[in-house]
Amino acid sequence: MGTIVNFLRVNGNKTFKEVPFCDADILTIGLLTYCNFEGSDICDAIDMKNRMVNIHLFSTLQTFKNLNIHFLIPKEIDDFYSLFLKCGRYKDVKIGYFKKIDDTQICNQFFGLTIRINHKIFVCVRGTDRTINGWEEDFNLALLDVIPSQESSRIYLEEVLERVAGQVYVLGHSKAGNLVDYAFLKAKPESKERIKIVYNLDGPGFKNFSKDTFTPYLDKLVKIVPNDDVVGILLEPCDDFEIVVSNKTSIFAHDLCTWQLSLKSSYKNFNKTDTLTNNSIALRYALAQFIDQLGPDKVREVGHALFKLIKENNITDAKAFGSNFLFIMARYERKTRKIKSEEDKDMRSYLNLFAKLYMNALLNLRNVKKDDVSKLIAKFSNTGE
Repeated sequence: MGTIVNFLRVNGNKTFKEVPFCDADILTIGLLTYCNFEGSDICDAIDMKNRMVNIHLFSTLQTFKNLNIHFLIPKEIDDFYSLFLKCGRYKDVKIGYFKKIDDTQICNQFFGLTIRINHKIFVCVRGTDRTINGWEEDFNLALLDVIPSQESSRIYLEEVLERVAGQVYVLGHSKAGNLVDYAFLKAKPESKERIKIVYNLDGPGFKNFSKDTFTPYLDKLVKIVPNDDVVGILLEPCDDFEIVVSNKTSIFAHDLCTWQLSLKSSYKNFNKTDTLTNNSIALRYALAQFIDQLGPDKVREVGHALFKLIKENNITDAKAFGSNFLFIMARYERKTRKIKSEEDKDMRSYLNLFAKLYMNALLNLRNVKKDDVSKLIAKFSNTGE
């Protein structure tokens, strides 16, 4: 198996006639949405809000210097983009129609860009960046009927449709997967007709949309998640998603650079599997039970308390969360164990409840031995309950 880097090395100089548009191209577009194009010197000289240009203009030293600030693992996006620029396959790719909103007052982190590749127009939205502000907005998906960036995405899609002719594709990864689904579902009927496919790459689901909301559009709504998923399965009302194998686990499986491409297809197509991991399934069930038992008001309190704790500990970057959310929660619990305030006691109680729900879900899954989770359970012992 391989990753997008293997595809670029093997097929990077093959035309779209030689290697038709494929899964690897979808990954490529998803990764391009995270490149900090708006922070380059090109944007200082060109009005990127109202035009499209060849992407190879963004190959300056300053572009590379600031390229990775939105990405969880910076080196991977550097390696990807360096290879991308050398590929003859992508020599005619154009990007433009940038739209950026960063409003911390209403918690709106939005960036839209449009990509033209192989005569296809992709209306794209950037997913959650590394800032805690962006992750706090993600949490609001579980609390609010509509978050500001969902409406920003809807407006951006309609704006681009007014600028371009013919059919378009829509794509977003992480939070942006949710945003592009929302934009499509709320689009005008005539806009829906022009949209061929919406690619939701590991984006979370919706608090207030049922499965019936999606059923009429399943031919257009394509959702793809990694097998050890911790993002795309959250709040997801449907099971109509494709599962791709990742070479990482937990939150790091969310990274598109870890998604596996099949060697048999010369790295063109995803290496798919039929099932999520037990960890991913347990997380999905546990979160649903957690929200149901606490109710929206208490869940909101948990979120506010958690992000307050994060900010008080000067954590501003999501990378600081590490690779396993359970152990991170345990560290937070240990930090607050000696604190006597009611707020911190409640926080410990909520974290403990979620951990127990998660462990119970794991234990109820087939092929999971008690010994496999005993160490995790111990992490949440002695909480005073």
